[in-house]
Amino acid sequence: MLNQFKSVFLKKDIDFLFFGFILARYLFLRFFSLEFLKRTYLVFLNAYLLLYEFQFHFVLSSMLFQFFITKFYNIPF
Repeated sequence: MLNQFKSVFLKKDIDFLFFGFILARYLFLRFFSLEFLKRTYLVFLNAYLLLYEFQFHFVLSSMLFQFFITKFYNIPF
């Protein structure tokens, strides 16, 4: 009885692994094609560059703000 249960359970596991492999392969080929990876890379690169540019402008503007405040109003930071 136990051996029969083991063989059925093992067969179901093997079937599950087989169909899981087919599904994973299909999803990988469908969604992770080279074109998809290139587009995703470009989107994240553009977002990173925009954030970097925003950070640069923020630092520059805060430095200018501190400079003018300290120069004209004598408030030290």
